[in-house]
Amino acid sequence: MKIGFQMFPLAMAKPGYDNTLLLIEEALRRGFEAYHFIPEDVSMNTQGRLFTRARLMAFDGENIVQQDDMVLDLHDLDVLFFRQDPPFDMA
Repeated sequence: MKIGFQMFPLAMAKPGYDNTLLLIEEALRRGFEAYHFIPEDVSMNTQGRLFTRARLMAFDGENIVQQDDMVLDLHDLDVLFFRQDPPFDMA
């Protein structure tokens, strides 16, 4: 299963506070592929398909680590989480 996480940059995440890190960790423990990307990296091609510059995640037993950037077709994901901070509409 391929899972995408659109959220703020991981460098801003607080271990033990941000639940998204727990979701990513559990997905990786279950053998799923987990991808992280930020909203600014999403684009649409001329055929109307959505793509993003994403990073495949890995778990080294203690920490979540990011692999190299890649282009990901969002249509290839099985699940997509939108984890914005703050998690409510400020408008």
